[in-house]
Amino acid sequence: MNKKWVLYTTIAAYVLSLFQFLIFRSGLNSKTKNNLGNYEDIININDKKNYNKNYNNEVIDNKPTNIFYFIQISDLHISELYKIGTFSHLKFLVENLLPVISPRFVFVTGDIVDSAANNFVQSKQKEREWKAYNTLVTQSEYFKKHNESSWFDLRGNHDSFNTPDFDHEANLYKNYSITKKDSFHISYVTDYGSYTFNSIDATPRHGPSSPYNLFGTVDREKIDRIANIYDFAKSNNHKHIFSFSHYPSNTINVAKTSDNRTWNDLSKQISLYLSGHLHDLKYNLFLYSHHRNFIELELKDMKIHGTYRIIAVDHDVISFADNVLQMPNIPYVNPKDYGLEDLLKQPKFNMPINPIVLITNPQDTQITLSDNHFPTINPKKLTHVRTLIFSESPIKSISLYIDGEKVSTVDSLSNQNSSFKLIGNDNLKSDEYLPLYAMEWAGNESYNDGKSHVMIVKAIDSNDLVGENTIHFNFNHKQENFRIDIFSRNALRFYLPALIPLTCAGLIILYHIVLAVIPFMYVHNHSSTEVQYNSVEQYEMNSYNDNVSSITSHDSDYSIDKVMMPKKKKFIYRFIIKPFISFASNPYLFYPYHFFYIYYLIGPQLFGNLMDKGKTFKERFVIVFLHGVYANGERVNYSDAYFYIFKELLVQQTILFLIIVYLNHCKCRQCIITIFVHLYLIYFCIKSHSRTFYSYNPLILLLTPFYSWFMVWEILTILTLLTKNFLKYPSGCKKIFKQR
Repeated sequence: MNKKWVLYTTIAAYVLSLFQFLIFRSGLNSKTKNNLGNYEDIININDKKNYNKNYNNEVIDNKPTNIFYFIQISDLHISELYKIGTFSHLKFLVENLLPVISPRFVFVTGDIVDSAANNFVQSKQKEREWKAYNTLVTQSEYFKKHNESSWFDLRGNHDSFNTPDFDHEANLYKNYSITKKDSFHISYVTDYGSYTFNSIDATPRHGPSSPYNLFGTVDREKIDRIANIYDFAKSNNHKHIFSFSHYPSNTINVAKTSDNRTWNDLSKQISLYLSGHLHDLKYNLFLYSHHRNFIELELKDMKIHGTYRIIAVDHDVISFADNVLQMPNIPYVNPKDYGLEDLLKQPKFNMPINPIVLITNPQDTQITLSDNHFPTINPKKLTHVRTLIFSESPIKSISLYIDGEKVSTVDSLSNQNSSFKLIGNDNLKSDEYLPLYAMEWAGNESYNDGKSHVMIVKAIDSNDLVGENTIHFNFNHKQENFRIDIFSRNALRFYLPALIPLTCAGLIILYHIVLAVIPFMYVHNHSSTEVQYNSVEQYEMNSYNDNVSSITSHDSDYSIDKVMMPKKKKFIYRFIIKPFISFASNPYLFYPYHFFYIYYLIGPQLFGNLMDKGKTFKERFVIVFLHGVYANGERVNYSDAYFYIFKELLVQQTILFLIIVYLNHCKCRQCIITIFVHLYLIYFCIKSHSRTFYSYNPLILLLTPFYSWFMVWEILTILTLLTKNFLKYPSGCKKIFKQR
């Protein structure tokens, strides 16, 4: 191969791509102002009632103290288009469930609205959707009782689609959300300790339309604000930090703080990281993970699955339960002719609610904090089993089972000798509502055997509706794996902003190796006489007679070796090596592929008016490169471009590439069946681009090589090869890879 400039160009492209990566990576740290030490944004909520009383936090007994609980919901996707789930699920939660549970806080972790245009693809912030959300929440019984100090929401990627920046008028979140700020940071003070709740807004500062915004970014300015909260919590001896984000931690590209601390340094103080965004990965999965420093719980969506989470903190022991709305059908199907305004006017659902049970002590072993957690939560003496039971009707009986054996002796609460006793207040209208029940229990004596045991609490109300909760406990205070499959408990541990770029780069390198290195290494090692490309076709036609011809042509840029072909060729050579040699020997196929894969490294995926809500050209114009986005005069490094190139290379390009290799090598007419297969695969690849095509102006895509030029060339090449083989070669599918 005499074209050394091909090699030099490829090396230069890789160097330039690395240079681009460093430029966009530095964009995360482009905010040079040191924001550390600024505590102005902290919201102080003081629930301290008795400043003189000393609460005993070392013994977990039958006193209704040292406990609070809150609810998390995520991915509501309120939509004026979708008629299944979404707004009806939220309406049931707000009007039917919250008055029964009455949590201290409700946290909404993003994707409040769906922002889909009428074609279900294009992104557009819709005022009707935001108004419906705001009206439902602010006019609810729960909100009127607890006001703004109880409801906090944050943005998800759907809430920031097509918004040039947070302060832009296109950002309807700042007008109709409850928080109205890009993040919330709460210092919650009680008689028995202080706690921190903070949000991490990982939405890009400049939000293009779907399908981008899939991954999150936290630049230096944002991470400094987060560090301020964690530093404040540490200096004020806060016992737990609960961090909320729409994006799971493994989908966020995080900068370092101004004093050079990393996310791993900061996360040592987090107890729970609570997120959404991934729904159930389309396979009905619960995604929980134990990280080195903290526990992460991703929550299924409210949109389709109607899932909500209750988290309780009892004597600093954390417990949680992910529950599904008790509606007749999940997802609930709305009447087709009902809009959001019609649903708002409907009375609340007339559906019974089974008792909702949450065991708060002993602690479930799967939620035991890491040994690296700061501050250390020391084990406490446990004298009672404690459980929260939320119910519309009075609780009639409570039963306790351990390892399948009934432990409670008297279940009926009407009996003064009942095992469980109400130690809180079950009056739904009371400001002191706390449906807490306790049973005296010497578990540390009977079950302190180094093993894990299964505890079930079952509650029955006056309408004979049943609710129960199951935990695993031990007295070693050792963390155990989540009781889900191995993929679900490890999925959140793969750091995608590092994994996807490496995988993407590996695929591009692999394509270059397959295109050139493997065929020419094989030829170099198996022959000594060169024959030019133009002889290949004639050679393959003559090889049906097991003869070898030597024909040369000075016009070809590539050469392959004349090889005395053995009568019995190896399978790998006939079906894999030879087709790629034939492909790499054809400059009309090799050059386009080689240089388009170079383009993937350095060229823009998209550029143009990607945020049509911007007022100026600077706000509207966006360039998307492999390593990041340049928008509104700023460069941001995030992983969306890697992800879409990875999908492109793994699916569409693999299919089209193998078709071209196959058609270039085989020398016969295609069967009708194979022709239809080829056409269907072409249709599949075109359809996979339809979402991106409709999300932006089609003219933008036509001007972008990544999404249009290369695929058009591939499709035309496939059709040309099909036609050429049909006109030039004999029929007979069996001769496609005939041994020659």
